[in-house]
Amino acid sequence: LPREVGDWLRYANPSDLRSQRTGRLLPKVRYWELGNEPYVRDSRGPDGRANPEFFRPAQFARRLNAAMAAVRSADPSARIGIPFALDTLSGRSWRPNSEPATVVGEQLGYADKLLSALDRPQDVDFVSLHFYMPLVAGDGPDLLARLPNDEALYWGTVAGSETLRRHLQTVAEFWAQHPRTRGIPLPKLLITEYNSFFTNARRNGKELEQNQYVATVAGALFVADLIRVMSQDQRIEAAMQWSLSGNWVFGAINATDGRGPALVRPVFHVMRMARELLAPGGHHLAHEVRVASVTQPAKQVGYAAPFPNMPLATTVVTREGKTI
Repeated sequence: LPREVGDWLRYANPSDLRSQRTGRLLPKVRYWELGNEPYVRDSRGPDGRANPEFFRPAQFARRLNAAMAAVRSADPSARIGIPFALDTLSGRSWRPNSEPATVVGEQLGYADKLLSALDRPQDVDFVSLHFYMPLVAGDGPDLLARLPNDEALYWGTVAGSETLRRHLQTVAEFWAQHPRTRGIPLPKLLITEYNSFFTNARRNGKELEQNQYVATVAGALFVADLIRVMSQDQRIEAAMQWSLSGNWVFGAINATDGRGPALVRPVFHVMRMARELLAPGGHHLAHEVRVASVTQPAKQVGYAAPFPNMPLATTVVTREGKTI
């Protein structure tokens, strides 16, 4: 493992890697997330065979110990992150039965077991979180019976940004209270995947229409408000929307067969506007918005927490010269 990690760093950061478009030297890769969603891996695959990608949390932590040491040896300036997930979100367990969601089966207790087995948690530069809403998980008749109607799905989605704000505080409290990290400052948080996500279920072998709601204006509105929440939280160092292109329903640019122009989804326009607002830097101004509120989000939808009296609007202020 240490040799493989060193090979990755050298491969990703050659001293002469240049842009094919501009000829400029490309920046080095500074952020290294060691693993991707290990907490979703079952010990057995759908065919009943042993899953080679399955590691129990303590076993995964031992691999992290070796990988972190190898990264530090190869590049002391690298920023190292660990994939992190709690067993619950909005008070709901990720996988109460056999639902495909996040922390699963033998991975329950992942965060506790992972931190307990880390040799040097103080060397973690960032904690990686993934965030999707409203995520109505499951499949088959059980999901179809629980799937909210479109109006409820909409309210659950636009309330999802408040769920993230609460969840970040829960993560911070977990780190502060765990025996291995008590007294160690919370590392920076990176949201290395975020988007709306409704369901991935199928009926009679065909995908549900709701699977495609990620690509709607409602999904884009959720991403816009999520960016607002993340930009106001000093604990978050960076966030990466999943994803730029392709990747089923998630790509801001829809995959094509190459015979026509690339198609963009509503979230593409959100990301473009966010870049224009955030790239030059900005300031959060004290302000108050008085708007009507709604009561529909007071009920939990999927993993979106109840949000009583959710305001119907938030604000973004821009400046041109001396005009705000």
